[in-house]
Order: sequence, then C-alpha cells, then structure tokens
Amino acid sequence: MVRSIGVSNFNSQQLKDIIQKTSTIPVLNQVESHPILSNEKLFQFCKQRNIAMTAYSPLARVGNGIDVSPLEDSVIKKLAKKYKVCEGAVCIRWQTQRGLSVIPKSGTKERIKSNINVFHFTLTDDEIKEIMALNKNLRTSKHNRHGSDKTKNNPFLIEF
Repeated sequence: MVRSIGVSNFNSQQLKDIIQKTSTIPVLNQVESHPILSNEKLFQFCKQRNIAMTAYSPLARVGNGIDVSPLEDSVIKKLAKKYKVCEGAVCIRWQTQRGLSVIPKSGTKERIKSNINVFHFTLTDDEIKEIMALNKNLRTSKHNRHGSDKTKNNPFLIEF
C-alpha cells in the first residue's frame, strides 16, 4: 500500500483531478521555479492544500526564450554583494524563505558548497518582493518532446 505520493509538473487542474478522482492528496509537487518563473499562484494553491512544492532549475538557464540569466539581474547582484554570497545563493535562499524546497543542479564541488551555504543570511520582506517582481512567467526547461505540447494533459497549457 502506498502512503504518500509526489507528482511533478502538475498544474492546479491536474492536482484537483487527482484529489477528486482518487481522494489522494499528493504530499509534493515538483515544478520549475526561479526568479523569472516564480510559480506563485501554483505555490499558493498547493500551500492551501498542504502540498509541499519543490523547485527544480532554481537558478534558471539561458535558452528557450531566455536571453539573460536571473543571476545577471541587478537586483540579484545587489543582494549577493550585500550578503557577500554568490548570486545563486540569493536565488536559493529566496525560494527557501518562501517555503519551497530546492534542488539545484551543479557539476562542481565549489558550486555545490555555495548552493548549500544559504542559511547564514535572511532576505528582508522587501528584498523578497524585489525578487518576486522579476517574475515573467518564462520557463527555461523544455517540455515539448515528441509532440507532448499538443496533448490535452500538457500541464503548461493553463496559467497555473
């Protein structure tokens, strides 16, 4: 018997459907989230239902319609300088303070260390709002392989 399930890339309608049809509330929804895709509406939807949210690609990546990394944004750079941390640490801390768990990807030992070293500083409410204002609802991860972007169950066809 399964005690808990987690899902990935489920939108609000898909979450409603699974809850309604199975009486099972997922414990976790893993979604892309970073300063230019905060996924705030989905986060609030999940929070109201006690569904934790995990952010993958929390640092975003250039490509797929994104010309500039959020790590290059003046707000992120200003905060990194203020707290004497790298820009990635600011983005990760922003997510954890919002209440999301974060799974950053890295291939270097130094970057892995800096991704973990985010709990010795706290962003102010105004700084969190500044980062939230960077949101453009732009995805950097590709999810349209093999024509999946045309299916009725594509989770990215509705706002959240």
